[in-house]
Amino acid sequence: MGALDLQKVAVNMGRIIKALDGLSPLIRNGNDVYGHKEELCAIAFMCRIGILDYMEKNTYMNNPMLSVRVPMGLFRSRKETMESGLFKTIGRLKDLASADVVTENHVAEILDRKELFYEFERSFPEDIKKKL
Repeated sequence: MGALDLQKVAVNMGRIIKALDGLSPLIRNGNDVYGHKEELCAIAFMCRIGILDYMEKNTYMNNPMLSVRVPMGLFRSRKETMESGLFKTIGRLKDLASADVVTENHVAEILDRKELFYEFERSFPEDIKKKL
């Protein structure tokens, strides 16, 4: 199950990087961050169940130098380490959210699997959850 889970993490990293690439140009200040709070929380949810949960289940993925090939399109992929992949997904998400305290706290709560995570989980579409 480990190699399959690593592949799922790589695919999810690619999806999250694309989502952040699309959202980043729209955010210039704290008001923009607050305006895109729902999108940032959705990305945090994707990070939690699509990356962090797999890492908790497969402890070998905690190796920061573990190599992973992140798909970036139909015919493109990028070789990353787990450390750089986490920085380009979760690190970048936290950095974007940090311009607004409310959004930053919501993102952190979802990533830490606290109460807001479960509220968000109930409202997240089932078909998308199954793909993660």
